[in-house]
Amino acid sequence: MRGPISGADGPERAVIGIGNPGGEYARTRHNLGWDVLDFLADERGLVFETWEGAAHLGQIATGDEGRFALVKPSTYVNETGRAVQALCDRHGLAANRFLVVCDDMHLDLGRVRVRGSGSSGGHKGLKSVERALGTRDYPRLRIGIGGGRDAVDHVLGRFSDRDREVVDVSVAEAADVVWKWIQGSGLARLMNETNGE
Repeated sequence: MRGPISGADGPERAVIGIGNPGGEYARTRHNLGWDVLDFLADERGLVFETWEGAAHLGQIATGDEGRFALVKPSTYVNETGRAVQALCDRHGLAANRFLVVCDDMHLDLGRVRVRGSGSSGGHKGLKSVERALGTRDYPRLRIGIGGGRDAVDHVLGRFSDRDREVVDVSVAEAADVVWKWIQGSGLARLMNETNGE
């Protein structure tokens, strides 16, 4: 997309949904970040368009005259940081201006958690973002997918119908949290509202 992403008036905040491109990965556990952004875009009437730079980096939807961007990188999970780096290079976005949305197999199914910093927990997408930003101190929203015997098979697998019902509720909840962050809600408030035991 050449408009909001290429000019001086770029986004002030960017939400990065971690996921893999291609129909074979649609609705898998590892693509929950994309699911949240798709839900939010549908809810707010936003349209994703192809975003091209030095490389094809994915799809982007902007709102409020480009004040924020929803980004679905097409770099595959392990290289999510490439899209983050592109936004940093073009618009000078600081780490606290990113919110990264992803699945988490260390959280119970459907659990939604917000953090302002922390380790990747073994999530290769988060590791890639950390490398791009040079810090662990960036906001992230994680949705629990529970664990499996084989990590790769688990994250690339699809939910059962029953589990999908649980996760769909969590996707809607996560989209609401993302929207509040876009509108300027502080992390402390979001963590207090979202992370209740």
